[in-house]
Amino acid sequence: MPANTSISVLDGTTQICGGAFEECSGLNSVTIPNSVTSIGMYAFAGCSGLTSVTIPNSVTSIGSWAFYGCSGLNSVTIPNSVTSIGVRAFYKCSGLTSVTIGNSVTSIGDKAFDECTQLTNIVCYAAVPPSCDASSFANYNASLKVPYSSLEAYKAAAVWRLFNNISYIESTVGLEQIELAGLYTQAGRIVCEGEFRIYDLLGRDVTRQNGSLHGVYVVKNANAAVKVVVR
Repeated sequence: MPANTSISVLDGTTQICGGAFEECSGLNSVTIPNSVTSIGMYAFAGCSGLTSVTIPNSVTSIGSWAFYGCSGLNSVTIPNSVTSIGVRAFYKCSGLTSVTIGNSVTSIGDKAFDECTQLTNIVCYAAVPPSCDASSFANYNASLKVPYSSLEAYKAAAVWRLFNNISYIESTVGLEQIELAGLYTQAGRIVCEGEFRIYDLLGRDVTRQNGSLHGVYVVKNANAAVKVVVR
């Protein structure tokens, strides 16, 4: 595969089969349609050039080793539809600095985020702390943000209580208004449920720059457009 290749999975696809894009080191970005419900084992394993992936709010499971060794990924959002993250799903994603975990995740596999040595920001929307193993995460000095009503549960839960910095999610920080489901900002990144696009005030599509934004932007989905301030 040539370097800097972008792929859009065909609409109507329901599964990304195991090993579908394994070792495609030239793959730079991938767009997954809302028809996909599962990402199989090793689906993107070894895609070291992958810097951008959007997991739609239709996927319910992420298979074991699915993104193993995707060292170019900087941030990942696990949508609210996902219930399980497989064993070593993001193992050795050495460039990963932030991850957002949706509110339906109930289990995180062994070593799912192990050897993600740069992972310093974790947001987990699950009201009940997902089951996981002490090996699921590599850095327990990372900042962990959880729902306010679940703060004490995380502080008491096995594994999760190992995090040294647990606080509650301030979902309105940096927003002028909230009209889209699950919309919030974090560390230069805009996160929103479902498919959305980001535009600067000159009308340029800057969705792929998400993660290094600063200033005022317009977030659009199929139903609405919202002005967002990223600080």
